[in-house]
Amino acid sequence: MDKLLKDIKDYILYLEEEKNLDVCLCDINSKLFPFIAELSPHNSHKNFFCTFLKKNPHLQKECIVNQLKVRAALEKREYFFGRCYAGVNEYVFKITHGKEWLGFISLSSYCKSREKSYAALGALCEKHGFEKKELCRIFDTTVKAKIPPLEEIKPLALALSRQIELLYLLINNPVREAKSENIVFSRILAYLTENYTKNIQIKDVAEATHYSPSYISHIFTSVKKSSIMFYVNDLRVQKSKELLEKTDFPVTEIAYLVGFNDSNYFTSIFKKYTSVTPTKYRRLVKKSSKGDS
Repeated sequence: MDKLLKDIKDYILYLEEEKNLDVCLCDINSKLFPFIAELSPHNSHKNFFCTFLKKNPHLQKECIVNQLKVRAALEKREYFFGRCYAGVNEYVFKITHGKEWLGFISLSSYCKSREKSYAALGALCEKHGFEKKELCRIFDTTVKAKIPPLEEIKPLALALSRQIELLYLLINNPVREAKSENIVFSRILAYLTENYTKNIQIKDVAEATHYSPSYISHIFTSVKKSSIMFYVNDLRVQKSKELLEKTDFPVTEIAYLVGFNDSNYFTSIFKKYTSVTPTKYRRLVKKSSKGDS
């Protein structure tokens, strides 16, 4: 079991790092979820545009509703390529075992038509009060215009689908039961991954998971060997590094986008985790890229 989970995690990292795919496991079967705590970062879209939108709780719910629509669309087909309500295109592949629904794989962050995507963004702005110029700018820095062909994507996605199906077969053995600690940890990790850009406090995680703050702190620390807030700040720093590398957004704006209300505090945390300031990190990255070219 542990080896298979590691193999799945390693394969997803391979798809992301070597194949430049944004991988998300969605609408996962409840029997699977307690066993895949280490895969929780892949249970929601990690691209920054989606993370930014989900700071709005209404859009977080909208995303869940749309997952149900995707599930309905997959009832009569194995996969499709489409555009979500926020204008992002994605490949979607069904994961099943026989007639048992196990979830679906989303390979996203594509833009097939700027015109159609911008129209979707315009609708979001009218309904939720976003400033369209800012939203389009974040969208443009996130999505990829080059869409890989289906014949390249399909075998990669199906291999991951079969791994998830094998995991289901292993955990569906009645002699093996999920430990309650694993279930709690999965819920904590999923919540943090979805909400790290918000002003999270331990009491918020406790309310979302329906356990006491002291209990969830104990469970998280025993598994990750770090505190919840250390992990949250690490998520923020990792995302800010991506924005520093790929955009020209000011440091103050990046601080806000990844969940810090104070840019000075963001700089302090960034330096604590990386040993350099955000400004110096960006300068070093640019210098390195010039040296490689």
